[in-house]
Amino acid sequence: MRAAVIAGILIVVIAAVYLSRRAATTAAQSGGNSPLQVNQSHSQRRATPSGEILTDPQDPEFAERVLPVVREFFATLEHAGVNPLKGELPYNSIRIHHGRNGMTCRFLLGESWTATAYVSPEYSGILHFGQRGPDNPFRAISHANTNALIRLSQNAITMPQPEAERIINRISEALSVDRSKFEKPEFYPEKMFDYDLGMYSVQYRTKGSDPINQLNYPMSFTIRATSPTSAVLVSYLYDGKGGR
Repeated sequence: MRAAVIAGILIVVIAAVYLSRRAATTAAQSGGNSPLQVNQSHSQRRATPSGEILTDPQDPEFAERVLPVVREFFATLEHAGVNPLKGELPYNSIRIHHGRNGMTCRFLLGESWTATAYVSPEYSGILHFGQRGPDNPFRAISHANTNALIRLSQNAITMPQPEAERIINRISEALSVDRSKFEKPEFYPEKMFDYDLGMYSVQYRTKGSDPINQLNYPMSFTIRATSPTSAVLVSYLYDGKGGR
């Protein structure tokens, strides 16, 4: 179920980026400009064939538009007591893309985390945050990587589901999730075979929508236990549209 939800939300994000690129190309051909564009003269900028801009953390557009959104997200996690990052990590592999209605920015945090931010007049926030590399539990699950699952489960801390749901509800409140727009949250442990990874996920389905269609789940996130009564957020997905 988790893999299907991730796939559905990622399809929405990819489609939004694709349409954003087509809109940006049309605007450029007609002489129009995105209302969110700023000074493009930062010396470290490099354009890619796909229309993205590769840049660094000193880029004014990243520093002035993206970084405040990122810091607000992690301040929210800190307030909820579930921030997995300790201290400021370096920002790497920054990729910016402009569309007619907004800007998408993908980047790495240190070596182990990846995120995607979106900035527009209608919505500014994080669309995706999660782990990468050998510590990515969802990669281990989707690939049925037994060695990785054994290693992750050996280091896992178990947590009773009622405690996990309490923490997840606290995160939802911190993120200002509008419960009236969703059906009852669906909680479930993240495990495969007999490997308990000490993680719980929640997914939100738009009220009155078809439960079979994974695009009707605009938000989901996952926590990993750090003790029987505490946890950190290790995955977050949001389509940037409903419930926030």
